Amino acid sequence: MVDLTPPAEDQNNKVVVDPSHAAADTTSQTSPNNSMEDPRAVVETHLWRDVRQYLKRQARPNSLLANEPAIIATCPICLVAELDIAGLPAPGTTLVPNPLATASGDRFAPMAVSSPAAVLVCGHMCCRECIHTWISTCVVDRHRPLACPVCRASLKFTDCEHSIAPYHLASHEEFASSGAQPDDGEHLGLSLARSVEPTLTEGAEAPQGCRPCLMEMLSPWLAAVVQGVKDLQDVDEAGRAACLERLRNQEDIYASMVKRIGAFAWGDQWTP
Repeated sequence: MVDLTPPAEDQNNKVVVDPSHAAADTTSQTSPNNSMEDPRAVVETHLWRDVRQYLKRQARPNSLLANEPAIIATCPICLVAELDIAGLPAPGTTLVPNPLATASGDRFAPMAVSSPAAVLVCGHMCCRECIHTWISTCVVDRHRPLACPVCRASLKFTDCEHSIAPYHLASHEEFASSGAQPDDGEHLGLSLARSVEPTLTEGAEAPQGCRPCLMEMLSPWLAAVVQGVKDLQDVDEAGRAACLERLRNQEDIYASMVKRIGAFAWGDQWTP
């Protein structure tokens, strides 16, 4: 049975991600690669952090990735799909331990299923279909907390409590059709590594609100600034100091809002 215990929170209402989950989510397997000339081990992971680091290393000049294990991402929900993420080995080309192997069968084989991937704000990756089904079920069933099925980190904005949409990672086909140059290793690695804002497992703070709520919050401030500028043009010298003071107060308000806006990297709401 899946543990649906709500995620822990500290006094500042920030989600506390247990780092032990992250450590347990990446397992190394000493299976051979399908290429006889490159018999590397395979590292299986559910964390975007691991993929991001791999892609960044891949983008370095004179990369030594040939001496590193191949990395594949798998879905921790269905447990049968290899995630199709541009920049990683194409699904089905890397041999992994075969759980259905018999005494006379192959110990290693490609995973039979591949799926486009999505990454959650906590940093876990899943099949898009799996996580969309999970979030939809949580939204419909109000007794089930909307949280990551792996680490139970909340998938809601801390202020507005709207659902945080997963980020869709580009698959091999999607990246190729985007017009980018797949053979440009530096462009491929860095563009994908930078495509996702920092996640909770990478030390980011829980996002406070979605973009529509942010714009609603900005509207009164913007109206106050516009009115302050108009007042400054219409008052005499004696009233100018008061108008400037009001505008300086708006600067302070803006500075505090900018601090909040920095946590809005994951700004899209979930829409079924």
